[in-house]
Amino acid sequence: MGGLSFETAAVALVTLLRVSMGEYVESALSQGAWIWVSEPAQMRRGHQRGKDGAKLGDFKMFDDASRGLRGSFRLLWRLKARHLGCVGAVIIVLGHGFETFSQQMVTFEQQPRRFEGDLKNGTVLRDNPAPAPARAEVWDTYLHRGYVGGILPTLSTKAAVYSGIISTEIPLIGVTCLTANCSWPVVPTLGACGECVTLPTFLSCNKTMNTCTYSTASGTNLVNVNDDGERSIFKVAPVNGTVHSISSESRAYFSVFDLLSLTQTKDTEPVVTASECALWFCLQAYQISMSNGGQHQNLVGNYSTTTMSLTNSARRGEYRFVNIPDHQLNTLNTTRYAVTHEAMLALREFMASITSGTVTTTLNTLYSSSDWVEAMWNATTGDLSQWIQTFAASMTGEIRLHGSVSGTSAGRYDGNATQIMPVVKVSWMWLLYPGFMILLSIYFLFHTIIASSRDGICAWKSGVLPMLFCGVDEGLYERGGGYMDVPGGLEERVEGTRVAMFRGEDGRWGFREVEGDLRDAEEERVGEREGEEYGEKDERRVH
Repeated sequence: MGGLSFETAAVALVTLLRVSMGEYVESALSQGAWIWVSEPAQMRRGHQRGKDGAKLGDFKMFDDASRGLRGSFRLLWRLKARHLGCVGAVIIVLGHGFETFSQQMVTFEQQPRRFEGDLKNGTVLRDNPAPAPARAEVWDTYLHRGYVGGILPTLSTKAAVYSGIISTEIPLIGVTCLTANCSWPVVPTLGACGECVTLPTFLSCNKTMNTCTYSTASGTNLVNVNDDGERSIFKVAPVNGTVHSISSESRAYFSVFDLLSLTQTKDTEPVVTASECALWFCLQAYQISMSNGGQHQNLVGNYSTTTMSLTNSARRGEYRFVNIPDHQLNTLNTTRYAVTHEAMLALREFMASITSGTVTTTLNTLYSSSDWVEAMWNATTGDLSQWIQTFAASMTGEIRLHGSVSGTSAGRYDGNATQIMPVVKVSWMWLLYPGFMILLSIYFLFHTIIASSRDGICAWKSGVLPMLFCGVDEGLYERGGGYMDVPGGLEERVEGTRVAMFRGEDGRWGFREVEGDLRDAEEERVGEREGEEYGEKDERRVH
């Protein structure tokens, strides 16, 4: 609107409506003063003294009511619903709330709307503003060594292993969202899961060698000399597993290893702890969204049950996920989720080489087999469960980025992109307010016209000239004539005088003072007029 805000435009339109409605309501209210004091109207209302009688000051009250809020309240108090003018006064009062409530009637909001793609000359340039996030259904990623039959992981897989061991936090895999506000359905993918469990240790000592050997049920062991020296000894070794069997076909383990550590000081006996950690391929389902450019990702479920099967696509078999809860993970029952034997073998061999080594510390020295082993030792002194979850997250990222997908799920996991669009929100309940006011004002206008026609009153409204040409009883003139120059003099002398507007035989309109019952006064006036007519006839007869 050329710099004009929506709220300002709404207030301007509502103000225009109120002013337009006020024009004819104020005119009808001014016309109501003539109807109120007219003799026929007073006869219909009831003509007892003081109850329904019109006063000369009522003209000013009607005029004040047509001009503002205070006058409308005074008119309502004066008439007390005995005249149609009360309807006009109510309209004037309620009309002052138009601007106040206009903000509630129509509001301007920014709401998200689905983005259908960029258009140019009616042609969609990009019809997929939120493609499916990176995901994998099959892991068959490895390299062949120089000699026949040799296989090893790719460089990116090795990097994911190193990062998982050393890093404390793994960044989220980025998604594509052209509008910075996108949402996706639950996205299933092949990933990695992991856990560490505490193991019991077994002690055997050799008095001849003055040593003690601490071991786990899997065979991992370390030897400690029985002296009072301060030291820490740590050992990590790949194992077949007692809690997690690496040979299991129902779970696709790619690494199982023991962590065994000993700490000894001069004042304490050796403290030994042991854990068995495992990493395996699993199905994971994520709820992913992006809001204002910030990505949010939550894990909604995982599944790990596999079976070993032979297929045409796998030369030596594969770990295939079976009995997948499709509803929970949003998978298709026709989609194959699997890990090939060759890829599993390559990863197991590499993980076995990484998870093998020792760390030994004394007062001033530290010896470790590798940086990776030292990082594992550091993990045992902190939150081991958090460390293995970080390791699994790093491997999940690698699997999602470099695994493969089939064509059966193409487009199923694409998301919806939204744009913030301006929206005009209409509150229909609030629109009843101006609608009711308009109908009420039209009702008031037409009933004022009908009442004027019924009482034979012209549309004088707030005109000054009709008032100048209306006659007034001589008694009223005499009572107020000398008080026009006195502030408030006329109001004090004649404002409260009961009057009735009548039309004389000569067609002139005037005001006469009413005392007592209006009907009695009317009969008395008719009688006087008839007496004058009879007197004139007798006088002519005498002549």
